[in-house]
Amino acid sequence: MRHTYRVAATTFLLMSLHPFSALSQPAPYPNKPIRWLNSSQQGGGVDVIARMVVNEASGKLGRTLVIDNRAGASGIIAMALLHQAPADGYTLLATAGSLVSSAFALKRVPFDIRTEIIPVARLSSQPYVIVVHPSFPAKSVSDLVRYAKSKPGAINYASTGSGSASHIGMELFQSLTGTKMVHISFKSAGPALIELLGGHSQLVFISSVLSASTHVKGGRLRGLAVTGAQRSRVFPELPTVQESGVNGFELTNWYACFAPRGTPQPILRALNDAFGYAISLPVVRSRIEGGGAEATPISLDEFNKVFLSELRKLDDFIKKTGFRLK
Repeated sequence: MRHTYRVAATTFLLMSLHPFSALSQPAPYPNKPIRWLNSSQQGGGVDVIARMVVNEASGKLGRTLVIDNRAGASGIIAMALLHQAPADGYTLLATAGSLVSSAFALKRVPFDIRTEIIPVARLSSQPYVIVVHPSFPAKSVSDLVRYAKSKPGAINYASTGSGSASHIGMELFQSLTGTKMVHISFKSAGPALIELLGGHSQLVFISSVLSASTHVKGGRLRGLAVTGAQRSRVFPELPTVQESGVNGFELTNWYACFAPRGTPQPILRALNDAFGYAISLPVVRSRIEGGGAEATPISLDEFNKVFLSELRKLDDFIKKTGFRLK
């Protein structure tokens, strides 16, 4: 009899605790809208790609991703907002990898990017293209290196701003090739390209493969090489810089999504899956590739390795050369 009462009491206790146990369980992710910070203004490169992906990923996640454009200070404003946000998967950042890398390398943010933010998904990628004015004597990277060594300081190169990827990339190129060129800084790609087209500078790294292709095919510029690990689908005739004999040189311009470090792995994987699904859709892929970029989803772990590898490469370059903005 006592045993029966004991069993009944235990059963009653478990049943009475069940509602409270259910209430204490975390709600499935996501259960509210997700804030999506964009580091560019509306219509900018990051914004255009991000909106395409967000529209499709929202349906996959079952919740709306609300775009919040926070342009300014080379992406640092948006990065700072991400850093201040809880690591719960409800605040994300879309930005260019070059902005994150240069902010890290030049200590432009008051926190360590390696330990405070984490990559979630790569949205698109494309190499830079090294282009020169048609009057410039070099027709290949090896020609460029020989000419630059024979005339130290005689070549001017334009960049999209001090500390930009095109600036740091050219400094890395000089470090690896033992050359010395003069840097001319502009606030954006447009003025830098105009300077080159006018013959006032000799070369530049163009971040848009499609734009470079238009000018090269029109005879207004000459392409020397692409900076990625593989040749470009848009420029198959151009070798990579590494193919051209500059070992260890690789620079890719990619757009990606980031989250605060500490965001739970299941949430990160759910986001990576949703964005990978969106990028794989023919309508999204065709628009990304139509702009000259590549739309190839990669896993969370693979992207994290790529990201940290790029940061280490930049960190080694800074330590080796002592490079600092003047």
